[in-house]
Amino acid sequence: MRINTLRKAKILQEIVEEWYEPRRQDRNKKWVWEHKVIPYIPISYDRFIRLLKMDTTFVSN
Repeated sequence: MRINTLRKAKILQEIVEEWYEPRRQDRNKKWVWEHKVIPYIPISYDRFIRLLKMDTTFVSN
C-alpha cells in the first residue's frame, strides 16, 4: 500500500470522526462525503467507503 493513500485514508477518517453522527439521519456518511470530503478531496463515494475501512493506526501525519 502506498503511504499517500494511507495518509489520505487517515485524513478522511478524521473528517468522518468529527462530522459523522450515527443516530442522526441528516449527518450520515453520505452527507459527510457530499459536504465535507468532496470540497477537500474529490473522490467517489465507493472509494470514500473503501478508504474508511483501511487500518491507519501506524500512519503519522
